[in-house]
Amino acid sequence: MMRTAISPRFATSSLGRFVGVFVTRVSFSPAASSDPSREERDVLTRDDLVEVLAAITVTAPVRSDEVTPSTNATAVALAEAGEPEWTLVATAHQTEGKGRLGRSWSDVADASLLFSFVLRPELTPARTGLLSLLAGAEMANAIRATTGRRVTCKWPNDLILHDTKVGGVLLEASV
Repeated sequence: MMRTAISPRFATSSLGRFVGVFVTRVSFSPAASSDPSREERDVLTRDDLVEVLAAITVTAPVRSDEVTPSTNATAVALAEAGEPEWTLVATAHQTEGKGRLGRSWSDVADASLLFSFVLRPELTPARTGLLSLLAGAEMANAIRATTGRRVTCKWPNDLILHDTKVGGVLLEASV
């Protein structure tokens, strides 16, 4: 498995078939003073996630666990088992979240959006380098459109709000 900010999926004749997982971890709260330990939370249920996918005309399996070691590791396993493109893995808390360059990603339980998709885009190796930045830019745009806060994307995968990292994007691929 390649653990760099590269394409979530390759399908090229020169490289053969790759299975990839696009992993997006966003730890973002619309309220700047939000207390992660507060009791009342908006929680995305499995049905909510199915509904969101349906709204963008995607029908795919959704796996939603309260706690998981890593949505990315789960998505990789599902991809390798043949689950279809757009399979979504979500959790309220990761105990072994992954970051760039083998680093860990920590989150506060029930205070983050933690999810992974199985994707298989048809890309040449030369076109894969910008995927992490493009995914990060789109996450920043989505947060901005939803909350009105100016979130930026810092190369190669950080989401920044007021000089603080609030999220990130990790792309992985495996042969």
